[in-house]
Amino acid sequence: MTDPKQTEIFINFVSDASSGVAEVKLDASALINGGATGNKTYVDVINRLTAAGIGVHLTVSLAMQNDTPNDVKGFHVAFEALASQMPSTVLGVTYDIEEPKVQDGTKYKAAWVQVWALIKSFTESQASSRGAHWSGYDMALPGACIEECGASPWIYQSARALDSMYYFNGIRTFYKEAIANIVTLADKCQSCKVRIGFEVTDEASRCYEYVSCKQSFVWGGGLASGQSLVDWINTVMLPEAATAGLTAEKLATPPFFVEDLSGYIPFMQNVKDGVFPCSTCSKDGGVDNTCPSPGLVMSNSTI
Repeated sequence: MTDPKQTEIFINFVSDASSGVAEVKLDASALINGGATGNKTYVDVINRLTAAGIGVHLTVSLAMQNDTPNDVKGFHVAFEALASQMPSTVLGVTYDIEEPKVQDGTKYKAAWVQVWALIKSFTESQASSRGAHWSGYDMALPGACIEECGASPWIYQSARALDSMYYFNGIRTFYKEAIANIVTLADKCQSCKVRIGFEVTDEASRCYEYVSCKQSFVWGGGLASGQSLVDWINTVMLPEAATAGLTAEKLATPPFFVEDLSGYIPFMQNVKDGVFPCSTCSKDGGVDNTCPSPGLVMSNSTI
């Protein structure tokens, strides 16, 4: 959002139907810090995405500290300033607020209580004022203090979706455990749904660790020869999810998200180029390893 060239790459990729993107969560950092200049860029980008049929959420990612409530207030102010310029555009917000090892007991209970009060008040106000032009709010979980800090049960009643950060992909042997955790999260929902997060790493075109290259999900690690990600989801992941009790009714729309668009862009390019999986990667005996193999091109993009 701060680099016009990268922004154009991003818009073109997302707007291409073959990329399979239904909604984008735009990082609000540049919006919060950019003032009027930032607003102009965001308005242009959102208008173009909306015209292409892509949903938009503004998202804020924060590490919980004593002053985090002020950061949440800043996000809300920035969103309202933007939304006031786009009264007929459907918008929503996503909160990614995390505290390490919060499951062992929060260190910031007072701050969490303030944050939940701010979110509850703000989202209810937006739902009232924007009406059909408010798509709701999502919450990234786990990593947040819920029961201990007074967010339950209302968050499970009012959130549009819980974006599960139990990330997994085809190369990770613990994806069954991830599914079990997602099921537990889904069972807490009353009106909300869950969304499954895929880990798509952003890596350089030359790798220093051979195993990282060969197993990179960006290069098709975990996929059988000729198998697409959709094939893997339909034949491996979803059947496992169904067996664990994760039914379609519990999944949000869209049901999946990737946490790193700069990794997903080269992933999709490699799909189109038909280079999956990267099974011909090999060590060259030097400091670097030749992965991906000659002829495979990875475009590095930071959005």
